[in-house]
Amino acid sequence: TAAGVSFMVAENAQYWPEILTVRDLISEGAIGEPITARAAALIPPLPDFYGPDDSWRFDAAASGGGVAIDTGSHWIRPLRMWFGEVEEITGAIGHPYSRMASESLVRALLRFDSGLVASLDLVLADTRFAPDPLFRVTGTTGELLVEVDGTVRINAKGRRMEQVGEAAGYLESYGGAFSDFASAVLDGTTPAASAAYALGELRCALALYRSAETGSWEKVWA
Repeated sequence: TAAGVSFMVAENAQYWPEILTVRDLISEGAIGEPITARAAALIPPLPDFYGPDDSWRFDAAASGGGVAIDTGSHWIRPLRMWFGEVEEITGAIGHPYSRMASESLVRALLRFDSGLVASLDLVLADTRFAPDPLFRVTGTTGELLVEVDGTVRINAKGRRMEQVGEAAGYLESYGGAFSDFASAVLDGTTPAASAAYALGELRCALALYRSAETGSWEKVWA
């Protein structure tokens, strides 16, 4: 930068192996033209991520919000990587997990500049969830699934349901973020996503909060 320092918003989903695999498959036309998608994070309050009862994640003032602005960023970034910018959002929020002061449930629709509409489901609750894909992308000739264990599956015309590549997992994404930042500092390379681009997830969350109040579609880049 002009100040002579390297700055990167370390959104690890940018380096999530399964997400990159799906990106490449979409680009190759493996499922035809994308029609719609679903992103879903249905999770219990895992101690490794949420910590003790007084964790900053549960404090509205410290966190700035709930699952929309926190967990949601990791599920919205893949959708943006695959489909481009989100134009507008409509949705509702809820509070099933009492320890979290802000929202612990999101049900939303995201409309992209292309016209494609995807759904976003985020639930933090102290319950047992049945297995559900993290992502489902539907195209004109098939579907792609990203499973909880990091498996990517394709079910398309001319081929049976099959696994694509080796299962990696969400935690593998952190290594990619560290490596990209180290390269920016040591070698002067440009990070995969700029800090300005990273504001997209924040804008989406804020638009969702407005929609929860107004009950209407809200522009993301207003």
